[in-house]
Amino acid sequence: MQREKTSEKDEILAEAGSAYTNSTSEVVAEEAESTPKAVLLWNSGTYSAPSTKEGKWVASYQFGNTFTLTGKTEENESEKRTYVEVIGPDGKTGWINQYLIVPNASVGVATSDVILYKNPDIMSVSSDKVKLGEIIAISSEEKDGFSEIFGKEKKVKGYINSKDKISTEPLDLKVAVLYNKAMAAASKEEQLAGLKAISEDPSNTPSIVYSLVSQKLDELMGVNKMDEELEEAGDMIDEVVE
Repeated sequence: MQREKTSEKDEILAEAGSAYTNSTSEVVAEEAESTPKAVLLWNSGTYSAPSTKEGKWVASYQFGNTFTLTGKTEENESEKRTYVEVIGPDGKTGWINQYLIVPNASVGVATSDVILYKNPDIMSVSSDKVKLGEIIAISSEEKDGFSEIFGKEKKVKGYINSKDKISTEPLDLKVAVLYNKAMAAASKEEQLAGLKAISEDPSNTPSIVYSLVSQKLDELMGVNKMDEELEEAGDMIDEVVE
């Protein structure tokens, strides 16, 4: 009888412990989601103090990296800049020029060409657009159903009234980053090598952005083939002339 009571007590304690663990996990997850984030728009870094002159370099980051905001802000009158304290994806804490980031934002990639608006108004259609595969920062703050977006170094910015053509999936972001890196190469040969590396990894093919990779790969391979044919034709002409 005593064993049964002990067993029942252990079960109750186990259930209570499990409920507490689950509850704690949920709270931690909610706190993580509610922590203010910011997206970096430049390839830049953070400093140990709110100053590029007095502070020491802490770490380097790339466009699209996401920071956690600590809530600390400081004006630097001599530099005429506002600095914010952030925690990088590597866990390092430092200060960065507020102009270089978009607070309360997330990073995404366009899965199709997206029309932009100059203002959060349906009548403010812009001639600018976000192209397929372009990585952007999306503000979480909405106004009349519109969200503000920023491209790299704010070269593209505006508003969107739908996020249907924007993906925040890790795989799509990964393929987009690799694609943009490949296309930034100086020569066609280097671009082709970068695109082939993406296509040779089967884990990349399910991405919505992968169609852009295969399309550009076919295009560059066609150009290279044409160049080879022209070179062969030139060699044949040279032989005939000789």
